Amino acid sequence: SIVPSGASDREYTITHVNGTLTVRGAIPSLGTPVPQDQERPAVASTGGDFLVVWMDRRNGASGKTDYDIYGTRVSPFGAVLDERGIPICVKAGRQENPAVGVDEVNYLVVWEEHPDNQTSSIMGARVTREGRLLDPDGFVISRGYWLQTNPRIAYNGSFYLVVWTDWRHYSESISDIYGARVNVDSSGVAFQPTFQGNPVGPAYASVLLGSAGLAAGAAGGTVN
Repeated sequence: SIVPSGASDREYTITHVNGTLTVRGAIPSLGTPVPQDQERPAVASTGGDFLVVWMDRRNGASGKTDYDIYGTRVSPFGAVLDERGIPICVKAGRQENPAVGVDEVNYLVVWEEHPDNQTSSIMGARVTREGRLLDPDGFVISRGYWLQTNPRIAYNGSFYLVVWTDWRHYSESISDIYGARVNVDSSGVAFQPTFQGNPVGPAYASVLLGSAGLAAGAAGGTVN
């Protein structure tokens, strides 16, 4: 059985065969369910709260179209802080497969955007630790040729590295891995890259993994 301990709403006692366990953390409210599908979540943490993001079809009518990107903050105690979600990108078309990173000031959410059935771009938007969206509808990280999908993100203390599956050589029926850096200044402003991404492979990995290479590239717009 689970009963309040009486100490606060953040402490519950669980009675089991081996004794009594005190759980520090309120049992989170599930809130009111939203319609349609919510899929493919990703999460990042500041070391305190979390930001969970996902692709969401609450605004779509039917079929696998009109997905949007939503998110919510979750406290260290498991409390959902934005029960109806933060609408990160809800414009027309399909926004799918989000990923999220965090720096010293904000979260950065990235996703693939499909304005039609033939092309897609990699987009990004900042969300503050208080849950405020700074870049409504997002900014372009890569708008190359054909399809760019399944972005992933990491932060090294100076800039973000965003990588994705890239089909710009679709005529050869192969996909590549491309990447782009998104710089962050002391106020947490993310600068839109001025290029369409660069190939990432073994030759680049040794540079990117070295601290000297990361520091040297922090102010630039290409992967060196």
